[in-house]
Amino acid sequence: MKRLTTKLATLTVIFALAALPLTACGGSGGTDAGTNEPSPAATQTTEVDPSSWATLSDAFASADLSSLNYGYDDDTFVCVFQIGDAYYRTVAKMVDEVHEKTYGLDMSAEDYDEQFAATVGELEILEASDITDELMSQEDIEQYVGKTGQDLVDAGFIFSNYIMYGGEETGADLDKGSFAYSFIFDTQISEEQADSDSEGSLIMGATVVEAQSNGNLSNAALDPAAAK
Repeated sequence: MKRLTTKLATLTVIFALAALPLTACGGSGGTDAGTNEPSPAATQTTEVDPSSWATLSDAFASADLSSLNYGYDDDTFVCVFQIGDAYYRTVAKMVDEVHEKTYGLDMSAEDYDEQFAATVGELEILEASDITDELMSQEDIEQYVGKTGQDLVDAGFIFSNYIMYGGEETGADLDKGSFAYSFIFDTQISEEQADSDSEGSLIMGATVVEAQSNGNLSNAALDPAAAK
């Protein structure tokens, strides 16, 4: 059986609503999740040519490693990171030796990001691209206020998970392309209902009252199976 490992760092979304918040990070199996604040370097513009990268070390040379998110199995490594204000996604060929080394790293170490980047740095890149244009702006995502959950699905969004329930309104993350977006709906659901609704059916008829774009990644962005 193939082992799947992911790290998905999401920015916490706080809505000023009288409801019980539930925050969640995507990924499956051996997940390391956290919240990363953009570094000063992430606000600068950098000239980058992804086609010049042969290995992950080349890609990471100018990257903000605190923004590094990844998913991998026995033969494929996928990661997304920032260089300046831009988001880059790479797919690399995983090899057994490197795969085993990653499991020996101390995830509690202060320099874990640097250790991990150095460990996978030798992996050969199969494809690399700038995915910044996929990210919808706050202005763009707010155009869905007043729409229903079904309208979002019809527009290409995919339900990911509930992030808030138990109050007068309900929050959920929905994915589109490489990024995830947070929506608040004018419906009330319980914890039991949220736990049993993996498809988001309970918000399909509800109306969006608030929407947020925070640069969070979708599940598909780091799925090695989807990259093959």
